[in-house]
Amino acid sequence: MLARYIGRDSHKLPLIAPGLKYNKGAGLRMCLEVGAGTAGSFDGMHCELVDTRAKKPDAVIWGHNYGIVVNKNCDRFYDEGKRHLFATFEMIALECWRDQDMSCFFVTDDTIMQRFKGSWVYDTTDQPPEKADTIEELAKKMNLDPKALKKTVDDYNAAVNDKEFDLMKLDGKATTGLKVNKTNWATKIEKAPFYGYPMTSNLTFT
Repeated sequence: MLARYIGRDSHKLPLIAPGLKYNKGAGLRMCLEVGAGTAGSFDGMHCELVDTRAKKPDAVIWGHNYGIVVNKNCDRFYDEGKRHLFATFEMIALECWRDQDMSCFFVTDDTIMQRFKGSWVYDTTDQPPEKADTIEELAKKMNLDPKALKKTVDDYNAAVNDKEFDLMKLDGKATTGLKVNKTNWATKIEKAPFYGYPMTSNLTFT
């Protein structure tokens, strides 16, 4: 059913938990065959960004709002601050699968990591984040181009406005002038050490 309604490469999506391999849509097909009505978004699915290094299922990296997410070319491709976490975590994962070759990377700094230390935001995975004293060193640890990632971070930092950072609302702390602007929670990535997670999209359910 994924191939029929969603299409290209949907069968390649890793499963977020092993039990999902038994969810093949048999019940839905039986209902449709006897004339059941349909509703909802048949071209969408529930997927999440997970740590590619994890040894456990459901290793979701939840905090894309509080840093930047780049592709293999070190380019940002999605407004990480478009809306709150639970309104956007599926959409950025869908974009990663659909247009970014199922690969992306989260980057942030010590200010953010200390704020969320010990919480589910970054600790759902069983692997520690990649950590380095410079952006270039962090890039090397994630097999990214050091100069390209440094430029992306520098350009992002230079574009951040001076509004107050407020986790509890759409705070308008944004960037301007970038190809993809971040519209909320755009804190500068400037305090070492720097942290990153390599991520891919995992299918949760359709």
